Amino acid sequence: ETVNGYSKAGAQTSIYCATEEGIERLSGQYFVDCRPKVPSPQARDDHMAKKLWEFSERLLGLTT
Repeated sequence: ETVNGYSKAGAQTSIYCATEEGIERLSGQYFVDCRPKVPSPQARDDHMAKKLWEFSERLLGLTT
């Protein structure tokens, strides 16, 4: 089903995380299909995260 051209299923995990009773203990975890999931190795790469952050700062003109 769609609403304004968007699938309602696309928000399902966000809605689940916002409304599920007792989920507070899982705060900060990554969720896919309403379940916690370990992020990919690329998503956990601190070196690449730092490079992306620095690139974003330069792109936005936030560096001195």
